[in-house]
Amino acid sequence: MSNDTNRVFDDAVRMGRENAHTMEMARRHCLNMTFTEFGGRGMAEAATGLPINMRRVACPVAHGGAAMNLDWIAGQFYDEHCIGCAHRRPTGDVPNLATVMDERKEAAARAEEAERAETARRHHYWEQRREHRRSARASSDTAMASALDDIGVLDREPGTERDTAACDGALRRLTALAERAPETFTTAVIELALGLVSDVHVSVLLTPLRHVARVRSECAADVVQAAVNTLRRGPVEEAGRCVADLLTPRYADQLDEAVVRSLVYLAEPRTRHFGSYEGGTGDATGLRVAAGVVPRTVVAVLTGMLPAPRPLESLVVPAGARPAPRTRREAETDRRAAASAVRALAFTHADLAGLLVPSMLLNMGVDGDHHDDPAPVGTIQQALAALLVLAVGDVPARLERTGSTAGDTVCQRLFGVLEQASHLIDPNDRFRTANDPQLDESQQRTVFEYLLSTCLTRVGGDWGDDVRVQAATLTEQLAQTHPAWAQPHVAALLGAVLTTIDTLESADTAPTTLLATPETVPPQLRLLERMAYRQSLASSTRRLLDALEHTATVDAAAVCRAVIDTIADERDSQRRQVIVPRLLPLLGTLGRRHGDHPGLLRMILPLLHTYVVDADVASRSAALSAWADIGAAHRLPSSISDLLPALLEDHYIAVIDGVLDTAMRLEWSDEDTLRLLFYALLVCAQVDIDRFPDTVKKAMTAAARLSRGDEALRTHTEQQILKRAADLDRYHLRDALRRDWLPQTATSSAMAQLRLRQVRDPHINDRFNDHDNRQLCALLDCGPGLAGLAVEDLREAALELGPHRVFGSAEYAEVAWRAARPADAAVLMNAALEAIPNEPAFAVHRGLVSLIGAAAAFDAAAATGGDTTAAAIELTQAADIVGDDSDARTLTDQARTRVTIRSLLTGHELALAGSTSMTQTSAPTVPATSHPYSVPAQPGCTTRRTPSGTSPRRQRRPPPTRGVSPGCARWLPS
Repeated sequence: MSNDTNRVFDDAVRMGRENAHTMEMARRHCLNMTFTEFGGRGMAEAATGLPINMRRVACPVAHGGAAMNLDWIAGQFYDEHCIGCAHRRPTGDVPNLATVMDERKEAAARAEEAERAETARRHHYWEQRREHRRSARASSDTAMASALDDIGVLDREPGTERDTAACDGALRRLTALAERAPETFTTAVIELALGLVSDVHVSVLLTPLRHVARVRSECAADVVQAAVNTLRRGPVEEAGRCVADLLTPRYADQLDEAVVRSLVYLAEPRTRHFGSYEGGTGDATGLRVAAGVVPRTVVAVLTGMLPAPRPLESLVVPAGARPAPRTRREAETDRRAAASAVRALAFTHADLAGLLVPSMLLNMGVDGDHHDDPAPVGTIQQALAALLVLAVGDVPARLERTGSTAGDTVCQRLFGVLEQASHLIDPNDRFRTANDPQLDESQQRTVFEYLLSTCLTRVGGDWGDDVRVQAATLTEQLAQTHPAWAQPHVAALLGAVLTTIDTLESADTAPTTLLATPETVPPQLRLLERMAYRQSLASSTRRLLDALEHTATVDAAAVCRAVIDTIADERDSQRRQVIVPRLLPLLGTLGRRHGDHPGLLRMILPLLHTYVVDADVASRSAALSAWADIGAAHRLPSSISDLLPALLEDHYIAVIDGVLDTAMRLEWSDEDTLRLLFYALLVCAQVDIDRFPDTVKKAMTAAARLSRGDEALRTHTEQQILKRAADLDRYHLRDALRRDWLPQTATSSAMAQLRLRQVRDPHINDRFNDHDNRQLCALLDCGPGLAGLAVEDLREAALELGPHRVFGSAEYAEVAWRAARPADAAVLMNAALEAIPNEPAFAVHRGLVSLIGAAAAFDAAAATGGDTTAAAIELTQAADIVGDDSDARTLTDQARTRVTIRSLLTGHELALAGSTSMTQTSAPTVPATSHPYSVPAQPGCTTRRTPSGTSPRRQRRPPPTRGVSPGCARWLPS
């Protein structure tokens, strides 16, 4: 595994051990607490057996949250539900979750007490400073008295909130006075401000002090000293400005490594990272001044902030056993800031920046804090890319030497320097900033030539398979950005394509390692490595062909001529069966996009016709697909139509795919259309669907297109497609159903059966991550076809979701409900109710299911035309049990409203006024336990009741509310 993978695995194992400890503490606290897997599953838990996957904490009384960090949700669950719980089943063992939580509360209390004592101490000294300012104000003139008042505003009282508006106003007044009348500041006021900067760390006072020191040289030394002391404590923007404006060589002895380090931090641009801002101010002026005064110190600091990777440890320990580094985040901050500083120095101190190139290249081997946060490596790559285009530090030669001995992961990072350099010559790059180097056209052309030649070299795989794909991708991007500059390199691009294809065809095994070791790799892993190796080669070939396609925008005829000449050269060689099928699709794409170019199709079509009748199967298939590609945009001769009888007799799958491509994209006569339609239906019915599902789906698409001209023929064709689609599953079935269907087909019983399979498939209908309910809506759109769904199938689907997903189970009740089958909907909800445990934690679940089931039973009673009094009372009782204080209040209001409206419409006086009091005494009481997963229903989202035997009409759905899918509140049709 790579270093990033090892680090992620170590972090997962470490968290698994912490989770195991948390689960043991919870078990000791109460035997009722459980941690059930919730959501996706990963390979780390399967490999180690540790609790790493996401889990949800629960007990018979309540349900808690879900997370991978069990310590967090266990503590929250304890605070909300465990304190004073009468159902606790303790083991008596200590420590347990209760003792751990008590210790944390005690530690928080001690920390709070220490903070109060510190605040009191600081407040004592603040009162002394206030008295000193008061006495100084009495002997000052008006200007200094006002200045002392503003300084008092900036010296905030400890323990109080900062008044931002007042502080900003005071600072503006002090700065304006220092700029316009610096001579008015007395020595006492200046000393008082300097004391606040040094002792109390009110660093904003450096702003007026800097303006005073620029005019009054006798104050400069003290201000510089205060600014330097501030920088020793950390990076402060105003202190950096003081250094930039006031520092002279005579103060060089004050610039130690701590000061320079703060200036490095300030030079880093401010960036937004996961919602928060990181970095400094982007002002490198102070660092540039320091580089001119103490260059050796600057180099030493930057070198220390860019450490080389640590040597590998000789002792191999189990995953997760090694403690996590304590200062990893700080080290990443150093690396990012140092790289930004080197980039800033490259414009003014090129020699100094060039000395740091080896350190940055070595630092590329240091892993980051998290595999999803490439900031340190990315910043170093950007810095090296800037040095590369500015010709500072001989970056190309050093990259080549470092990459020749580096591992695969480091080689990928090194190649990232070239990717960043390509952005600097891309005129349309949307991430360009004002700090990027500005190159003229000749400099850009020089960088382009270097990047393209290096990419074509890396495509050979000398830096690893991953870099091979990166190089091919960058080659394509360069050709797309600068096709005119890439056009002279068409021959080199074609040569790289041929070399990659040769390597791909000879790649029976993964590349062998330099060191012979005993065979310990499982055969499954060897197969995956071989597949990854071949995939990298195939992807590289595709990218290089795309680069040729982009180059053709300058001179399409020249590119076509080069490709045709290459095919002709390989015609009599042993490689023709490998080269030709991969180059013919490129001719099809060029012919489709540039067919209006004079003489281009006359070059391409004869060659394609030659290979349509070629003996090689792959060549025939590729030629047919290329012909179809061109025919989709340009009028072509009837050559394929003339060859159609022979092509329809060709039973090779590759040729069948090619024929289907032409059937979908070319224009045909009526006779040929019927012949191809019969052929497509025959392929759809007889091809082995387990081995060639894509061919079957392509045949379905071709048959649907060919039958569009005749509605009766189209109806028969769609019925055959649905019949065959029943043999598909999961994603193949989803793809087969994604088309425009006739209304009678879309609302058929066969379509409803297939849609129900898609809704029940968790791989397609991802209820955890996807909240659009596309599959459910497609099922409901079947309309009359819903009547053909068996109630047993709907019941099984509802029970598959388990007791937690109440609204998910109710969705299947809605399916029956919309088919004018409210009795079946009531049966489904009763089955769901029986599957829900009769525990306090599931009280809300049972109440909601009872409410929905009672609403369905009420509709069923009304549909029979009989007395609905009993059903109305049951529905009102169910609404009262759920209660008006729950998140499902909208559902309870709908239930009572529908009972009232029906009583008014039928003229029957129902005892609703007294039903509430009756049910409050007779109905079983439900504990008002707040459930974390109870969700609000959507107001106003109902289905309209329709006469028996007709399809219900869907009403407009409002936007989903908190935690609710669009189908969650449609259970009470009016």
